[in-house]
Amino acid sequence: MKGKKIFIALLVVLAVTAGIVLAGCLGSDDGFNGDTALNGTWVRWSGTSILQFDNGNFDYFEDTPFYRGTYTTDNGRVIEKWTHIYSGNNRVKNTFLEFGLETNRWYSMSDLKSLGGAYFSYIIFMEGIDSGTFEKDPISYYVQGNRLYYGEATYTRQ
Repeated sequence: MKGKKIFIALLVVLAVTAGIVLAGCLGSDDGFNGDTALNGTWVRWSGTSILQFDNGNFDYFEDTPFYRGTYTTDNGRVIEKWTHIYSGNNRVKNTFLEFGLETNRWYSMSDLKSLGGAYFSYIIFMEGIDSGTFEKDPISYYVQGNRLYYGEATYTRQ
């Protein structure tokens, strides 16, 4: 009888341990340790400019998709790392056409650097983006209620 109780106790301990380990593996911790107050959709200019933040990933729209990437936060500053640009956005469409590239598709920053060389590096430098890391100059921000103050812009949570 005593051996049976010990066996059941061991099974319970194993089941609890397995549950804890499984919960840790399946939990929502995706490794992002930045400011989650940014998470969500933020709108400016009657919906024509949209920022979407999701635990370290972001998308930016100006009428259409424009660029996307990853971000980190540190003491009221965001550092965006651009990973892709959408060639169908009106601000960049003509440049893509001049390079003979397709419009209305996503291009990775690495591919664009290979295709555009020094000219591409110059263009992104003018946007405040490092041509080696594709990180944008830090942007100051703070969230107050349903408002996001992001650099010079003000967004409203959607």
